[in-house]
Order: sequence, then C-alpha cells, then structure tokens
Amino acid sequence: VRELENAMENAVVLGEGDKVLPEHLPIFVKMRKAGSQEGLEAIYNAGETFRDKIEYAERLILEDAIRKARGNKSEAAKQLDISVRNMRYKISKYNL
Repeated sequence: VRELENAMENAVVLGEGDKVLPEHLPIFVKMRKAGSQEGLEAIYNAGETFRDKIEYAERLILEDAIRKARGNKSEAAKQLDISVRNMRYKISKYNL
C-alpha cells in the first residue's frame, strides 16, 4: 500500500495538468497490471510475434526511465546502462 501511495504522489508531482495518466505511473504499477487478466490480454494483443511483445515491454521500461529522469534522456540512458546514442535510437524507434 505504501509503495502505491508513493507512486501516486510521484505521479501527481511529475505529471502535467490535473490528471494522473498511465504514463505518469512507474513501471512496477504497469507490470502488476500485466499480471491481471486484463493486462495479459493487453500484452497478448500488443502484437502478433514474441518480438512485438518484447518491444512493448521495452517501450514501458524506456518510458519509465525517461519519467524518472524528468525528461533528461542522458540521465535515463545512464539509469538503464545504455549509451546516449542507443537511447536516442530507441526514442526514435518508439516515437517517445
């Protein structure tokens, strides 16, 4: 419960506007949803191939790192232990 409260507080602080949107939530909340029937269906429907599903998960991880770094892509790359060049490539690939 405390973890969820902290996630919601962070979403309010980091979010823009007066609504908390899914993209404002940390990845652990999104991944917990992934364990539900609804979440499993969303992952299953994310694409036809295993690769599509992996790319969906990668996108969630990238979005979370960028959110945690408050939009600083270099810092997000550092958090993920990837090069800034690789980060730029992935941002372009996923239109983040």
